[in-house]
Amino acid sequence: MADAIESYKQSLKIRPDDANTIYNLGVAYEGLGRWQEAIDSYSQVIRIKARFCRGRTIISGSPLMQTWSHPDAIEPYSRP
Repeated sequence: MADAIESYKQSLKIRPDDANTIYNLGVAYEGLGRWQEAIDSYSQVIRIKARFCRGRTIISGSPLMQTWSHPDAIEPYSRP
């Protein structure tokens, strides 16, 4: 996973707003239990693509549950 994270970061230097790469970075962080970094990545995906379903689904799931930020898990669904 650490190698994947480094690859995604390198890719983002070329295309910093690539929602798919940012999402995959979040998945890699989550796989390593790096919850806050996963949440930050998923939140960035939602900012880039407000209707990016995978980001909204993931951000309401395990990283936020692991950090016990339950109110934050609902917030992405309150936006149009």
